[in-house]
Amino acid sequence: MLALILQNLCRASNFSIAGEDAMPQPQANTASFIKGAPLRQPEYFIGPVAWWSGSLTCGGVERQILATAKAFKEMGRPIVLLCRTLSPTGGNDFFLAEAKASCKAVLEFSQNEIKPEDFLAARDIVEAAFENPPPVFRDSVAAYAAWFLRLRPRLLHVWNADHLEPLLAAVIAGIPKIIIGGRSLAPRSRAPYGFESVEESLAYAILSRAMQMPGIVMTNNSRAGCTDYEEWLDLPAGSVSLTSNLLELKDWPRPERERVAALRVRLGIPDKSPMVGGLIRFVSIKDPELWICAAMRACASTPGLYAVLAGHGPMFEPLKKIVSGTAYADRILLPGAVKQVPEFLSLCSVFLHTAYVEGLPNALLEAQACGVPVVTTRCGGAADVVVDGQSGFVLAGRDEEALANHVSWLSQHPEAAVTAGQVGRAHVGREFSLERSLGQLRKVYARILRNPAEHCGRQEVR
Repeated sequence: MLALILQNLCRASNFSIAGEDAMPQPQANTASFIKGAPLRQPEYFIGPVAWWSGSLTCGGVERQILATAKAFKEMGRPIVLLCRTLSPTGGNDFFLAEAKASCKAVLEFSQNEIKPEDFLAARDIVEAAFENPPPVFRDSVAAYAAWFLRLRPRLLHVWNADHLEPLLAAVIAGIPKIIIGGRSLAPRSRAPYGFESVEESLAYAILSRAMQMPGIVMTNNSRAGCTDYEEWLDLPAGSVSLTSNLLELKDWPRPERERVAALRVRLGIPDKSPMVGGLIRFVSIKDPELWICAAMRACASTPGLYAVLAGHGPMFEPLKKIVSGTAYADRILLPGAVKQVPEFLSLCSVFLHTAYVEGLPNALLEAQACGVPVVTTRCGGAADVVVDGQSGFVLAGRDEEALANHVSWLSQHPEAAVTAGQVGRAHVGREFSLERSLGQLRKVYARILRNPAEHCGRQEVR
């Protein structure tokens, strides 16, 4: 919500970095990036390695954070997770219990934990560095900077490159090592689809300058994302490191039949009826309308087929109302968020994904880990995940009839679907294993830290 408010405010107030026409030279230091920064020198930051997540809602980024945090803990290097909000409103605490089990600490931002003098100093820097900064943006950056000064993290890993406020706050505070984790394509590629697009000119101004500073690196979870950010930010090829999503097959065993059967009953799907499933956030960039339209066509051509699209978001209620008025209201189900993901996927005969733009879709990884064939639009890193024509189908267009035809074919050819599912599970196990994905991330940490084993701070989090 903060990013959406910021986007609207930026467009209304001619918001830009002061001196925008004068591009900084390569390897620009903090002082030339933002006058008055940093507020502290590198030796001040002796606290833990910290990760930033906006919340712990039911999303792909959050699932990756938890999987990686669990792996870090098992290595004896637990991290501290920082969140903007953990409010139950909107499901922001969906994964809170899992996060507490996987992290050294899970901390929610609170203005009561910052020093007023640090906040005011940071706010003065933001006001001097930007022309007409929206109050929401200015105060958020200043508050996060003051919070970082209290926590003193030696490294901050921002898991979403769209989170500009904590990134800028980290630079202003002076955190010496920062990892910017891209989870999708660059903002210019997402701009036409609205909801998840940050203000492009602001993002470019901040990220292009940040990437010229020593101690800051960028990663992305798909090859398409790496290339897109490099081209957008005018970076040399190879500047953005690939850190693929992590999915351990041992964490995705076949769930007990009783649990799967119980979920089938709760959803109201008759025994042995085929099902096409989907897991999304109901936002425009995921295009739930296309999913529903394709599902209706598939149901029309496949007797007994049920379609279940699980998730939540601002488009959920309007679409649920629309579906309820169609001839397929009893076979196209929108149950809301589903926490029993392995059980849900085990019910699926086919998994359908219709996003406009993605980084590396977790849902496609998880479906294939459960041996489910997939049908997807060619969105971002989908081609990294799916072996087209073998574990499923990656369609270049966005034609609902073509999507429906592929779903129907797999639903009507169960032997071929089983074979495709086996190929997909083997592909995920090979390309997205703990060893491979964590190895990629560890190389990034080794490059940015003087001591690659330095993953736990000397200072306890209070």
